[in-house]
Amino acid sequence: MAEDAGCRVWVGNVAYSTTKESLKTFCAKAGKVNSVEIKESGGRSKGWGIAEFDSPDGAQRAIKELTDQELDGRRLLLKLDKEPQPSSSQPGARVDVQNLSTDTTWKALKDYFRGESESSGVVYADVIKANGASTGNGVVAFETAEQAQAAQKKFDNTTLDGSKIVVQISNDTSPLGKPGGNPKQPKAAKQAAGGRGRGRGGRGGGRGSGGDSAPRKPRPPREPRDANAGPPQVARRVYVGNLSYRTSWQNLKDYFREVGNVVYCDVMRGPDKRSKGCGIVEFETKEDAQKAIDEKNDSMLQGRKIFVREDREDRELKEGGKK
Repeated sequence: MAEDAGCRVWVGNVAYSTTKESLKTFCAKAGKVNSVEIKESGGRSKGWGIAEFDSPDGAQRAIKELTDQELDGRRLLLKLDKEPQPSSSQPGARVDVQNLSTDTTWKALKDYFRGESESSGVVYADVIKANGASTGNGVVAFETAEQAQAAQKKFDNTTLDGSKIVVQISNDTSPLGKPGGNPKQPKAAKQAAGGRGRGRGGRGGGRGSGGDSAPRKPRPPREPRDANAGPPQVARRVYVGNLSYRTSWQNLKDYFREVGNVVYCDVMRGPDKRSKGCGIVEFETKEDAQKAIDEKNDSMLQGRKIFVREDREDRELKEGGKK
C-alpha cells in the first residue's frame, strides 16, 4: 500500500544526527511504517525526510499526533507529502525533462526538483516509460507557472544521476496520472515516450523526440485515393526550417496551434538523435496550414527566425503525383 495516495508524510526540521532507524521508530508511534528515507546531499542529511505509512489513516494520525514533537532535540514538522494530482495544472506550470539517466526514478526526479524544502512548489513528477523501461524523458508539475520557470532556469543543463539533463517549459495541461509506469499514462506522457496521437481543438498529438526516446514508428502511408472521391485532402502539412536545436516537438506544437488544430508534429533528428533544425507540422485543414504559412513564416521561435512553407510531399500529391 506504500504507493497509495495519502500514505507518504513529509518530515521537516530533522536533526542532522537523526538516523533512518530512529526516525522510523519515532513515526511508528502513530502506525505501521513501511519505509523511511532521510534525504542527503554529499553524504550529509538535508534535514528532512519521507515516511511511508501502511495506510492513509496512519499518515494522518502521525501528522496530528507527532507534529511539534521532539526528536534528537528538534521539534519536527509533519505534513502530507504532495501526491500526484490527477487534474490539469495551469498552462506553463510544468516542465519536460529530457536525457534522464535510465537509473532515475520518479521519486528521485521529484526530490531533485523539490530540493531541500517544500517551497519549490513541486506537486507531481514522473519518468516516462515504454515497455517497462525508462525512455529518458520525464515531466515535473508545479503549483504555479512562476515556480516552473524558476526550476527551468535552475536545473536546465545540470547533472542528475550522472546525466546532464535538459529542462524545458511545457504548456501541456492534460490530466496527470499516477507515476511509476501506470499503463493509463496522461497524453503528455505517451507523447514524450515516443507515442503518436491525434486530437482536435489544438490538442493534437505529436511524436516524442527526446534524446533517449524509444524508437519512432514510421508514419502510416496515405490511404489510396478513390477516383470518385473528389480532390484529395492534401496541403495540410507545412515544413518548418531554421529551428533552434533546442526546439522540441512540444515547443513546435505549442507554437503552431496558435493558428489552428495541430494533428501531427515532429522535429527531424539525425542518427545521433540531435535535431536537424527542421520539422513537420500537420493541421486538420488546409486552411489552417495556409494560415500558418501566412502568419508564422519569418517569425521568431526560441531566438531563431523560422521559415514555413508547404510540405513538398503534399505539394506533389496536389499536383498529381509529380516527382
